[in-house]
Amino acid sequence: MKIKNTILPILLLASMTMKSQIPNPGFETIFGGIPTQWNTGPLYSYYIIRDTAVSKTGSHAAVIYGYVPPVSGAIVKDFPNYSIAKPIALTGWFKFYPQLGDSILFDIEIWKQGSYATRGKNSKFTSALTSSTSVYTQFNIPITYTATMAYCDSAWISIYPSGNISAWGYNWPHPATIVMVDDLQWVYLTTGMEINREELTIEKAYPNPSNDIVYVIYTVPQQHTVSIKVFDIKGTLVETVVNNENQAQGRYKAEVDISWLIPGVYFIEITNGTEIKREKIIID
Repeated sequence: MKIKNTILPILLLASMTMKSQIPNPGFETIFGGIPTQWNTGPLYSYYIIRDTAVSKTGSHAAVIYGYVPPVSGAIVKDFPNYSIAKPIALTGWFKFYPQLGDSILFDIEIWKQGSYATRGKNSKFTSALTSSTSVYTQFNIPITYTATMAYCDSAWISIYPSGNISAWGYNWPHPATIVMVDDLQWVYLTTGMEINREELTIEKAYPNPSNDIVYVIYTVPQQHTVSIKVFDIKGTLVETVVNNENQAQGRYKAEVDISWLIPGVYFIEITNGTEIKREKIIID
């Protein structure tokens, strides 16, 4: 299905606690090249989900592709009789390579004492992301409740690409569209939240020292063109990781391949055109 694009609020929680775990949330458990406990049953098996080693953490993530008749990709999970308290959002990380205006749709639903067919009477949130991103990006899908509940007993998660290829009464994504998803988690509000940061921030690179891959997490306060580069101790540019990529407000994770560099001190530099942040790394 195709819906109107929605700007998602970025929820940066001061405190989160897990009250119920999503089965195989990081897609680390694999059987036959497919993440287990997802897309089960005869209906959901028509929506293809596959394993990928391009992960945010661990060794695995889920990957789905666009429409190749008669099937398309989706990440689907039904949680019947599943006590999950009252999450305020679903969070996770994604990479998105859309074709010709495709988007990612999130259908997150929570309900109590009702069947899947009547789930909408308690809560329903469907939203879309359209920005492409070559680095893992954090998403937060807020959940709005339409009925008073002290707790919930069932849930539904569906993540899938959508586009403008019309077939079988639906709008399908283009075949070359790719979505990668990792590290799903329910979010519970405990002590409050902070909305929007005022400046570009960079977190500690890890592992550091390293001689293979270094990861760096950074936050973009508002939509900007972002570049990530690596310089040696003399200030010479040795690698461009991201080159002038338009990134929406959010939290991102970049992977930096340093395996080919000689040992020494280097700096990862992130700029959004108005600010520059640097993080020192050591190659041993």
